[in-house]
Amino acid sequence: GKTHLLQGICNAAERRRSGERPMLCRYVTAEQFTNEFLTALRHKEIGEFRRRYRQLDLLAIDDVHFLAAKKATQDEFLHTFNSIESAGRRVVMASDSHQRLVGELNEPLVSRFVAGMVVKIDSPDSQTRLEILHRRASVMKLAAGPDVLEYVAAHVRGSVRELEGTLIKLSAL
Repeated sequence: GKTHLLQGICNAAERRRSGERPMLCRYVTAEQFTNEFLTALRHKEIGEFRRRYRQLDLLAIDDVHFLAAKKATQDEFLHTFNSIESAGRRVVMASDSHQRLVGELNEPLVSRFVAGMVVKIDSPDSQTRLEILHRRASVMKLAAGPDVLEYVAAHVRGSVRELEGTLIKLSAL
């Protein structure tokens, strides 16, 4: 889902160049960002924290909804976002729900979020689920017949993690 997509964006960006150097990219969860921010404050290393994030060509941040009700972290993230964006670089974010539906996010932050392209990622369709199952079963060296994988693809309609969990259960049985 969204985590794999963000990590894929970072991996693809890191293979590109920004002038004479490789692009500086980082995938991080909002919880990691928050923990690093709080640690930097505690150890009086906020300057280093800001340099580490604000020099990035691409920041991919997952689970943005985690920032809800964390005023100081939201403020720091907003300044980081603005710094990266004003330098012509990119921030890519993912959340479990639309930012306007996440309670306790400050309005300037929500405004930045919705100013970009907002896309809903749906669960994979039946054919995609079947392809995922084939690939994962192959990696797991699971000798499940095509009819078994088709059955699983037809009946497990949730996330990729649910599909993988079903294969693990089948393997155990």
